Amino acid sequence: MARIEVTEESGTGEQDPDLAAELRAELDGVLGELADEARECDPDDGWYPDTANLEDLLDEVEDLAAGAPHVARELAGHAMERIRDVLAAGNCLSDDLADALARAEELHHGALYRPASYGPGLRQPWP
Repeated sequence: MARIEVTEESGTGEQDPDLAAELRAELDGVLGELADEARECDPDDGWYPDTANLEDLLDEVEDLAAGAPHVARELAGHAMERIRDVLAAGNCLSDDLADALARAEELHHGALYRPASYGPGLRQPWP
């Protein structure tokens, strides 16, 4: 998994663009595998996706929001689109993908409004 960390030399929270690209590629890989599983599943049987890797990647997107909110917002938006594609590809019998979609939406809409001083998971008291 990609590890997005604050650059210690600058201390500005700038992120290495290669790490953001790596995280996007990992999101594509995980969501591509889930889409393949969904397509292979018999529509009458349904499917229980394993979203553990997706959740880990969304954790990394959330961590990224503190130092690079625009990059995190773009990654979360990309994840939203791909998760919707996966949901459309098969009959998902759990709420895990819907929960991941809701989390990606929250990150997409909230990433720009969460300064580093508030940290991951905390929001400013104003819009």
